[in-house]
Amino acid sequence: MGCAEKVDLAAETKVLNDHVAKVQTAINDSNFPEFVSLFMSDAKITRPDSSIFEGTEAIEGWAREAFGNYTFESRLASEKLLIYPGAKKAFDRGIYHLNRTPKDGGNLEKESGWYRFVLVQTERWHLAHIPAQLA
Repeated sequence: MGCAEKVDLAAETKVLNDHVAKVQTAINDSNFPEFVSLFMSDAKITRPDSSIFEGTEAIEGWAREAFGNYTFESRLASEKLLIYPGAKKAFDRGIYHLNRTPKDGGNLEKESGWYRFVLVQTERWHLAHIPAQLA
């Protein structure tokens, strides 16, 4: 019988929280190459309107369209992080707050809601899926 690999959950939690912080920084900086580097190559984002963006090229195109015309101040606050070391998967749920201002001028727009991330660990953690937020 083999022994299960010991995992330092506190260390993995820190790594995952740092990963989520990198997502926030990439959005705030409109750094689209950094943003997509946080995803698996076959990752997907599903939207409430049922549109699906699959693969880093499609995700980068979506991000440029969704974020590119705004100056952002975003904040992601994890509420529940579940780590499944044997499966090398994690699920993060939290609240996002977005303050965005159109780059060509206009009023500040504010949005808040829930986010959900599915992450997979290969040589490092990557976002695998951002499911649609329906409520």
